[in-house]
Amino acid sequence: MRSVWGSALAPGNTPRWLRRAVDAAKGYMASGMGFSRSSLIQQLTSAYGNKFAEAQAEYAADQVGLK
Repeated sequence: MRSVWGSALAPGNTPRWLRRAVDAAKGYMASGMGFSRSSLIQQLTSAYGNKFAEAQAEYAADQVGLK
């Protein structure tokens, strides 16, 4: 699944609210817990996780290489 923003965002021109999701995703991936794309998105959108919007979580998953 491709994020709603696709390649429309130029590098270095990513809004802060998307960068926060990417930073959170990078942290989860660095934890070594072995997230799949769907489990990372679930964690990022969870009420017990980060509470990001689905589109933010999908974008973040794309950015950490889970396509």
